[in-house]
Amino acid sequence: MTSNVTIRQYLLRRGNSAVSSTYTGPLGEITLDTTWRTLRIHDGITPGGNLIMLGATGATGATGLQGDMGATGLQGIQGSIGPQGSPGGATGATGISVIGANIASGNLLLTLSNSTIINTGSVIGATGPASSNQTLNTNSNVAFNNIVSTGIVYLSTSGLRFPNNAFGGNGDTATISLTTAGGEATRMTFTMTNDADDRFNFAAPSNDGLLMNNNVVWHAANDGTGSGLDADLWDGNNFSDYLNQPVKTNSDVSFNSITAVQINEKFAAISGAIGVVVHNCSNGRIFNHNNIAANFTCNFSNLNINSGHASAVSLILNQGATAFIANAVQISGVGQTINWLNTSTPTGNANKKDIISFTILNDSGTHTVFGQLSSFG
Repeated sequence: MTSNVTIRQYLLRRGNSAVSSTYTGPLGEITLDTTWRTLRIHDGITPGGNLIMLGATGATGATGLQGDMGATGLQGIQGSIGPQGSPGGATGATGISVIGANIASGNLLLTLSNSTIINTGSVIGATGPASSNQTLNTNSNVAFNNIVSTGIVYLSTSGLRFPNNAFGGNGDTATISLTTAGGEATRMTFTMTNDADDRFNFAAPSNDGLLMNNNVVWHAANDGTGSGLDADLWDGNNFSDYLNQPVKTNSDVSFNSITAVQINEKFAAISGAIGVVVHNCSNGRIFNHNNIAANFTCNFSNLNINSGHASAVSLILNQGATAFIANAVQISGVGQTINWLNTSTPTGNANKKDIISFTILNDSGTHTVFGQLSSFG
């Protein structure tokens, strides 16, 4: 038996996404979005109608979107997202784009197989009922080009992990996570690994842009003179702890003026002077001589007189039956001319206490030595 079959072709109203998203069709009309290659079902009210998601042909994909996704959203589409959205389809979409998904105050629920990778664009124009509290449940890698949210984005304690070896190299990682110091003591931990020259850089428009509990954080770019930094302690001590204390230093100290009740100065003892005798000025600049064996040369070491400065050195000579003096001077082994008082070299006084005073000037590296002897006792 032969049957006659009549075939009719129907063409749907169509347009690109820009045109389709603004068109409000009568209730029940179906139009074709040529940009997204999907259908829109119109309700006579909503501009652009409601999208019917159609997947591109690809490898076996996710089990699909399940459940009610909003009063005017996608209603219970189940199975793989494949051609014509057939339940349990053999092929699925490896990329999902959500445009105008009617979900506002909740999260989108996607249940995926362990091998599925979702690459999405931005979630645009999300609207819908406040009861749409859904979650993204997956053990797979999920990559987003962009996330747009008007509310809170919730993360697990594992936080954020940036791509490994983002700028080359090997073993480079960076994470932001929540950790605990015990109990409820919570810490936000910023971690980078591998390279000693890795840095955390907080960039702000000004040097005072970094705050801790609304207080400026001081750093190398905003401390110092005029910064207003109030340092409470110096090496653990208050400033008052340093008042009326001895100055202990091996360096030169310069004062505009000194007012002192008393000054105590160290002296060094030398016995049996003969030949060239080192007088170490780091032990003081007064030298007390006993049992002098002969006239001798004073070699002053560590004298350390800066250019344009002068210093005084004194020798106390406890004379015996035969008197001897220091009749020559060296500075760090370099011989110097002694300019004696009254231009003559003095002689010592037997069984007396003679004091030779040397005044030494440094004029641009050239030393000038003045000497005189006084006798006591």
